[in-house]
Amino acid sequence: MPESMRDLLRIVALQDVLKIIQEYGGTRLYFPSSPLPDKGLGKLIGMQAATALGKYCGSVSFDIPTLYMLRVKVRRNGVIQNLLAGATISETARLFGMTTRNVVYIKTQYRDRERVAMHYKVVSNFKRDGQKYQVGDMLDLTEKQAEPLLHDGVIEPLHKPFSVGKLSINLTPGA
Repeated sequence: MPESMRDLLRIVALQDVLKIIQEYGGTRLYFPSSPLPDKGLGKLIGMQAATALGKYCGSVSFDIPTLYMLRVKVRRNGVIQNLLAGATISETARLFGMTTRNVVYIKTQYRDRERVAMHYKVVSNFKRDGQKYQVGDMLDLTEKQAEPLLHDGVIEPLHKPFSVGKLSINLTPGA
């Protein structure tokens, strides 16, 4: 969930944030400092929650996400869990309303994610599996292993430049 929506979770319940996203996703929404009970946020999430949002971020507009990628990720995780539980590809395809080709693609991505190692640099000291890692250490991890460490901000991926003839291309974002 985007940071702006996570901030709202400090003020109102997850179900209220999800209602806002479902109703206004993909648009820019103005949060009034004094919401009305019969329209907008007051009607959608109730006056108590709308008033709390008005106090927190009233007279400000936010871009409301659609959470498309979150839905895709949840669906893919469901496909993988279903397959790991022993369902066939055809059963999984029918259950999730997709083609068997898509299920095979998701299964292949999952298998590759479990296998392929990438290079990471430690940017914050941490301890893992009884071993200490210090800033500057280099690690080879699968995406699955790296995910929680990336989330916690203790490692960052190493983007290596590569050359095509005499042309050098750096894959580091923002470089």
